[in-house]
Amino acid sequence: MKNNNWLKYFLYALVLICYITISDKIIVFLNYKYYHLIISPFLFLLVKTIIFIIVGLLLGLESFILETRKEGKWKVNLPKVIFYILSAT
Repeated sequence: MKNNNWLKYFLYALVLICYITISDKIIVFLNYKYYHLIISPFLFLLVKTIIFIIVGLLLGLESFILETRKEGKWKVNLPKVIFYILSAT
């Protein structure tokens, strides 16, 4: 059973490292390719935002899966969510 956990975490880390490496290459490519265009700042920021959102989802995936297995009602701390969204912008 413990070997299965090691394998699971190893694959999880491998996927995360591969994603971060590929996303870094995408950001470098977009920075080089669209550096001189007028639309590049918007495109560059949009791609970077999407890439970092996916990294955040990958990092929080395990705890989210553990939370979905729990029984009972879910409660959302709405003021905390609103404050987090407003502080991120």
